[in-house]
Amino acid sequence: MYQKHSFHNEKILKVQLDASQPNNNAVSYAYFDFDKTAAQKADLILLKVKGHTNKTTAPYRIHVYGIRTDKWNSKTLNWNNALLLDDTEALINSAAEEVFVAGEIAFTNKEKTHYLDITNLAKKYTAQGFTFVFIRETRQLGDDEDKGYYVNISNQSDNKPELIYWIKKQ
Repeated sequence: MYQKHSFHNEKILKVQLDASQPNNNAVSYAYFDFDKTAAQKADLILLKVKGHTNKTTAPYRIHVYGIRTDKWNSKTLNWNNALLLDDTEALINSAAEEVFVAGEIAFTNKEKTHYLDITNLAKKYTAQGFTFVFIRETRQLGDDEDKGYYVNISNQSDNKPELIYWIKKQ
């Protein structure tokens, strides 16, 4: 059973996959209300995150999914009731109707700010809040390739994940 999670109110959002030791796995969730007016006017909407890996200079990719949701309680969310998370593996359940692929981000051991274009997703679902899930998914059980690697995404005051709305001046 997987046990670790990071949520929007913690200082570090951790993402980790260790297929040989599932208790080491970590998945992170961050909730946002879309600014409906800004989203409708925006030419570009970006999800901004700042983070790094613990070991490698090679790119370490994680997936980012979007889930249409109401705001959830980070104090009660756990692996057993986490939004669309498989109860035995680091995998997101369901597709297309509830979960949308937002993209992927490649981190290295150098802390860096990353931007993910979520314009189409945000414009399509501006009437609702959105939870973004940061996950390194299981490829096959027992795979040791990721053992000991993890990503830390900053969630401290001026470095929290945020949505950036770019609007051309008219």
